Amino acid sequence: MALRLFNGNSLAVDLNPNPYTSITNLNADMGESYGRFSVGNDEAILKVIQSASIACGFHAGDPTVMAKAVRLAKENGVSIGAHPGFNDLWGFGRRQIQMSTKDLEYMIAYQIGALNGIAAGVGAKVTHVKPHGALNNMAHVDPEYAKAIARGIKVVDRDIIFVANVLSEMVNAEPISLLLRPSTINLSTSISRELNSEYGRRWARRAATAGGMQYWPL
Repeated sequence: MALRLFNGNSLAVDLNPNPYTSITNLNADMGESYGRFSVGNDEAILKVIQSASIACGFHAGDPTVMAKAVRLAKENGVSIGAHPGFNDLWGFGRRQIQMSTKDLEYMIAYQIGALNGIAAGVGAKVTHVKPHGALNNMAHVDPEYAKAIARGIKVVDRDIIFVANVLSEMVNAEPISLLLRPSTINLSTSISRELNSEYGRRWARRAATAGGMQYWPL
């Protein structure tokens, strides 16, 4: 199952076929405008989702954009999540960056802390973290990156939910056992194109069988 809405945003929807063990949470990435450049339709999409993953100023977003997204999320009763990425505005966080895992841990905590500070201004807080773009793709297969993200979340707030890809190292990483972690399926733009191949269809069936959510970049 896939749901596509509003050019510029991405959506996630629960795929677990068992209604007795599954809670559907429709999630979208947002707050990805920057300065005078507008990306997506946050106002409209916030009327149909339950949780928002808001860019934290590294791959997209700025303090004003973050504040607007947080305020709109609260007004619509939508839970607020951090969407941290690599420090890569030029490439929208979709270029891989090799870095020490300690630097990565600090980078994650830094971005969550920035969004938490802005959320506090409207009486809200960050409740989940979903890595963005190349960072998410690298942590999917690299256990050290996965652990570093988990540590960065944990030092800020042990109760924050780590939205981790199903069948990924983020689910398998030991520190994540200390965190809540719904299983998700994150399909990057490149993987989405591969769904037209037999390999892509087999992968999608395997992932859907494992349960979780499907994420479609638009």
